[in-house]
Amino acid sequence: MTSDFRGSCNPSGVLYPKKLGYGQIRLLKLLPGNWADNIRCQLFTVQWDHEFGWVPEYTALSYAWGFPGREPSRILVNDDEVEIWPNLECALRDLRLPDRLFLLWVDALCINQNNDEERSSQVGLMCDIYAHATRVVVYLGPGPLSGCSPKKRDLGNNVAFENDSTDDSLTTNRLSAWRTPTRKKRLTAIDVFCLLSILARPRNLSSPFEALQGISETTLTAMFEALRLMLTVRWWDRIWVVQEVVAARTVIVKYGNASAPWTMLVNVAKVGSWEALSKYTSSISSDDTKVLRLFSRVIDIDRFRQAWRDGQRPSLLALLRDFSYRGASDDRDRIYGLLGLCTHHTIVNPDYSLDVKEAYILAAIECIQESRSLSALGGDLSRKIRSDLPSWVPDWSATFDESDRIRADLVDLYNACSGTVSIIRSQQHHILEGYNIDHVRLSLLGTSYELIYEGMLELTQSLETVTESVNLLPQCIASGLRSYKTGASEPIQKLCEKLIGFCHPEGRRGVASLMDVYLGTSAPGSISLGMPAKSIGKVAQVFEPLYSSNDMNAVSKTIIAWAEGVRLLEPWEQADHDKRVAFVTTLVSDIKKTANGFERLSAGDIPALMDWFKKRILEKTTPAIELESGVESLDSFTEVLRISTNNRRFFISDDGAMGLGPKSMRKLDEIYILPGGKVPFVLRDACPQRDASIRSGPPYEFRLLGGCFLQGVMDGYGNDPSKYRPPGQSGGSLPGQVFGTSAPRKDVRRSGKCDEAKPRCQYCEKRKLECSYVPVAPRRRPKTSTPAATSSQDVPAICYPVDSSKHRFDMRLMYHYATATAPSLIEAFQPEARVILALQASLPNLAFEHDFVMHAVLFLAILHLGSEEGGPSLSMPPIVTYQGQAIRSLRSAVSEASPLASRAITAASVLLALTSLATDRLLGSPGLWVARWLALKSGPRIFMSVHASATGEVANQQDSPAPTARQHSAGPSTPIAVFPDLLKALSVGVGLEDPGSEAALTQAAACIGKFAGLLTLPLSTSQIGSQVRRWSLALESKRYLDLLQASNPRALIILAYYLVFMQYLPCVWLFHDAVSHDMELIRSLLGPDWQQHLVVPCAALDLSSDKEAMSDFIRASFLFETPI
Repeated sequence: MTSDFRGSCNPSGVLYPKKLGYGQIRLLKLLPGNWADNIRCQLFTVQWDHEFGWVPEYTALSYAWGFPGREPSRILVNDDEVEIWPNLECALRDLRLPDRLFLLWVDALCINQNNDEERSSQVGLMCDIYAHATRVVVYLGPGPLSGCSPKKRDLGNNVAFENDSTDDSLTTNRLSAWRTPTRKKRLTAIDVFCLLSILARPRNLSSPFEALQGISETTLTAMFEALRLMLTVRWWDRIWVVQEVVAARTVIVKYGNASAPWTMLVNVAKVGSWEALSKYTSSISSDDTKVLRLFSRVIDIDRFRQAWRDGQRPSLLALLRDFSYRGASDDRDRIYGLLGLCTHHTIVNPDYSLDVKEAYILAAIECIQESRSLSALGGDLSRKIRSDLPSWVPDWSATFDESDRIRADLVDLYNACSGTVSIIRSQQHHILEGYNIDHVRLSLLGTSYELIYEGMLELTQSLETVTESVNLLPQCIASGLRSYKTGASEPIQKLCEKLIGFCHPEGRRGVASLMDVYLGTSAPGSISLGMPAKSIGKVAQVFEPLYSSNDMNAVSKTIIAWAEGVRLLEPWEQADHDKRVAFVTTLVSDIKKTANGFERLSAGDIPALMDWFKKRILEKTTPAIELESGVESLDSFTEVLRISTNNRRFFISDDGAMGLGPKSMRKLDEIYILPGGKVPFVLRDACPQRDASIRSGPPYEFRLLGGCFLQGVMDGYGNDPSKYRPPGQSGGSLPGQVFGTSAPRKDVRRSGKCDEAKPRCQYCEKRKLECSYVPVAPRRRPKTSTPAATSSQDVPAICYPVDSSKHRFDMRLMYHYATATAPSLIEAFQPEARVILALQASLPNLAFEHDFVMHAVLFLAILHLGSEEGGPSLSMPPIVTYQGQAIRSLRSAVSEASPLASRAITAASVLLALTSLATDRLLGSPGLWVARWLALKSGPRIFMSVHASATGEVANQQDSPAPTARQHSAGPSTPIAVFPDLLKALSVGVGLEDPGSEAALTQAAACIGKFAGLLTLPLSTSQIGSQVRRWSLALESKRYLDLLQASNPRALIILAYYLVFMQYLPCVWLFHDAVSHDMELIRSLLGPDWQQHLVVPCAALDLSSDKEAMSDFIRASFLFETPI
């Protein structure tokens, strides 16, 4: 089911007069006719009884519906006029026979789309519907000569390719025509399928492209472009097509008036594989190679199709990882479209009465329950589009990240949880009613009696057959069993006694540890996941994340910066060997790639790994083998590096351990081992304002950011009998409390060398050794700044070297400003020559003349330095020190302002306003960052206006109203675009505010409209960004900012639209993370009734990586435009 066609004028009451009963489906009779004839159909109901072998012969259609907003087509069904998407109209015209009926099953017509109950029940049957169809026709569209108008398109008879020798005569004729120099003709679908037939059955297996020799480059380019168009139609991206093709007995692919069996595409896909293309690079251009690589989509589906035919049934989690990135008009279909392929009956059933949030929560519960682990939660859980999901629930509609998916598949190589398994205790459907928020609650919880007894009984029975002592339980478990037996029920006590008898000093039997994961409520309106947990430590230092691993030069630069951050390049060869090895193994997550797949590193791999790092990263040399097309043939360590580091952040824990985690993690986040979690998890306190040292006790509430890699804990924290398990041995489990008392936990801190990330070097101190690292001051918390002094809340103090004087560090910051900060601003903003001169010369000169300018420049430089390092470094003074210094000195200068100092005060004010977003990001400030930035932007303008008035340079300015956006406009007349959703939001609660507030909201909305109007003008992205900065005056008005501070819903909606247009601002460190932070906060501040008004800005931000696509979307969202 590829879309939801609700809201049309289809007369569902007439078209579907009766509800479908048990075992009933509808089929569609497509009445005969020619291409241009009106489409006439008849719907009828059949009792579908495939269990007794009677199923009417029908064809099931697999297709993609059109884009919402396009003019629908009209056909006759049971003599009633019905609207359908144009793509379906084309399919029906192409499939219609001229002389007889054609029996079809089509989701859009055979299911009453306006009846949720029927949709739910029929979607549950869809896998069987496609599996029992005589054939499934995959309709890719009308072909290169697109268009379904009866007058414009009738390409003649359909041509059916068979993928055998019967196709040779047609392909031979086409080859001859392609080699004949004639005037340029548009290629048809038959041309495309002839090309596929040639590649699917090459005459020379060693050179499949030999038949294409003699064809001009122009013709070849046109042929492969036509092939690319076929391989990029919407069908390939839809979630439902996986089930429709995988379950089908026979699949026919139809494109325009050409058709062929699915196997023909599979044969071409084998030619287009990476391994095959590496052999044929001299026979085909690099552009054509890229087209053939699109056949990987065919391989992905067919591999699953073959496994399905062999009886293999994957879990829901495996399906979601492989296919949930595909598109769906209804986000619930990302779950429902895969249920029919699951290995067993799930707790999730197609139910369109549930909203998306509820469906996603149930899917997460199913994944935990079925796998008895937290593997589903090990990815980057902060990568969400939806704001209503609990933090522990993956957003299956989020942008697809291939590296995150591969990392999720590799979690079984680790065992951080020491063999524990997770059981969802409460899985009742009704628990989802009325909740919408999210926490992870960590506490000491018990395990249900039935599960404990079953696990211990199974373990006892399996041990009764053991003949060798090594297969018995480790002796250390006996003490835990004795302790657990106290107070247990009589049946459990008897099992404990038996199991104690199976403990042996030579025993190495591994046992699963059983722990509950509770669904519950931590507060009204929230769904939390409760579980026991083991704290590993906190994040002490984070570094700039690696956003992309495609450019190895950029990768090397980032990794070298990480190495410098942990003092490993002073120089590399002289750094401590153990620390170097720990760093490099962290980069590859302690994994290697072999011919058999991915495996953990062994001691014998370290020399090769270190040699690879030196040559590939430090010296930036490339592998000797490269494809002639210029695409690098990755060596195995480089491939693992890319998988391990892409979109992740390097960090150091408070005990000096190195790791890789979600890019959203930051300093002071906490690391825990959770039951069933093969990797450690990064969590953030749900109440960050609360001091962790004064927590009242469990349960503690956190937001779950995702899994991480952390040196020293990936194979278990403490005693881990499971890693001694002989191959193939399993069965039974013990409650987690047994392991909690069975043996002392070993300290996770490594007995390593000096580590500068620690507050003190304990290793050298205990052994009375001379430490090569600079001693650091004890941790302390700075005094809380007053609201007047700073807009950011107090943050924990950062340790810094006591012997590095502030004067020396200030000199370093001035050097950094001149060599890095100023150039970064010039590169990003591309300002006029006078501004460049001011940044490079005038501002430094003013800094040496006025202390308050110097303080502002130093503050700007330390913010840039912190941004480059991914956060405040342990080696630098606290940023809040420089912030307070800059604000206090500027306020003092303003109170004593003189005409001679006005230019310097203005410069300092502009700098402090410019740094607002970066300050909030680095200090983790609460509240709306952009709102604070808008308020501070008005400061320099107000000061200039007031000061000019005081000095007589401008008359009567103090009493005049603030200038409007229209007064500051420049260039051609700009239309004002109106967003329907924004108009609806503004119309809610009109009259509840005072007239001044209503006027402020209206002016702010008009400002948004004018920003959108810029997209109708021939302006570049930088020009649009420049105008957005200049025209934001209505958003900087005091009335509007007061409404934002009061969390006024309409003001927040307007701000959400403004965040969209902030994407046109330069991509510079000053603005990083501000938009995503504030949009997430706006979502949380707005109640459920207001979420619908965020659809347009959220969808636009989802496209922000492609400015052209985002602009097209915004233009498509206009209601109308009016010139001003």
